[in-house]
Amino acid sequence: MGNGCSCCSSTKVPENEPPEFEHDPLWWVKLLDDVGRDPAGVTRDFPRTHVYVATSTRNNYSDAKQKVQKHVDKVLVVGGAQGEGAHFVERNARMRESVELLMELCGEETSSMEAAWKNQQMDAVDGSALLMSVLLDSGMMSRSQDERSCEEKCAHANGPSDAKEGDTAGAVLPASGPVEYFVHSKALRLMQYMVQSVAFYSVQYITQALRFPWCKHMQDISWVVDVYPEEGKYDGTEDGERIVLQHKHVLRHYVSEKDRRNQPRFEVEWTCAFHINLKQLRLGHSSTTAGSKLGDDEEVQHIDAHLTAARVEQPRGKMCWMSSTWRSRLSELSKRLKQRFNVEIEKTEEL
Repeated sequence: MGNGCSCCSSTKVPENEPPEFEHDPLWWVKLLDDVGRDPAGVTRDFPRTHVYVATSTRNNYSDAKQKVQKHVDKVLVVGGAQGEGAHFVERNARMRESVELLMELCGEETSSMEAAWKNQQMDAVDGSALLMSVLLDSGMMSRSQDERSCEEKCAHANGPSDAKEGDTAGAVLPASGPVEYFVHSKALRLMQYMVQSVAFYSVQYITQALRFPWCKHMQDISWVVDVYPEEGKYDGTEDGERIVLQHKHVLRHYVSEKDRRNQPRFEVEWTCAFHINLKQLRLGHSSTTAGSKLGDDEEVQHIDAHLTAARVEQPRGKMCWMSSTWRSRLSELSKRLKQRFNVEIEKTEEL
């Protein structure tokens, strides 16, 4: 494991950073500020994100990677309505298990959530609508209009009417405006750390750190979130109070077939981990849960970021085919990875 934590630390910026890395060192501040800004964003991103959760008693890790690949292959090969239906059932079941485990990890009762799932179609195509329905029906989330009392609604319906001829009697049109949300579940608050807009800032950091004149297109080919209890005891906290929520990315330099003689095709593994105190998780109206902070008395106690591995594609028997430009660029990349992250690049026949 490289020293990405020291170079990407949330508390210190290295003094010997070379000029090519002149970019905003406070990416983690922007990242935390984005948490919860879009409460409904969870329903958009969570269904398509692989989230693996471990509690003190169980997890959903079993054959995770094999299941993902098998699932992708099945959809590609089978196709049609039958293959797609199986895909959506599997995705929704995975989503349900992940939410349930997050609630268990937070010490929350799951019966309401389980009851809400029973009312859903498990082969639903729209995962966002499905998750939103579960969150609202289970009480994990509520909308501002749902918080209004029945008496308030009746007052509008039965109050003095200025209806003119042609108006429909008794019709009440609600005032238009942005929908506001209330977060009632710690598990849902954790899910707000898993949206794509939050992950964007750490990914942007590493792609900028590996930017060269010949490398400007890094693809995020894999994104997984791991959540598990943090081991050890810490001042002011008890066992089970602190958890780790870690984003794992595999980023690959896109190189077209015709350019591979001159441009190294490489990939890196990048992780960004939040160390979170469950007792400090903020619930309530979206205005009070928007944004997060770093500190001993805040939700996030610490942030670690690491570049853990790097690989370059070098097909066997084709070393003579690689140009001197390719070799020079690989040397440039290797030097930066070593100096910046203390990571050696591994050569592989194929990515």
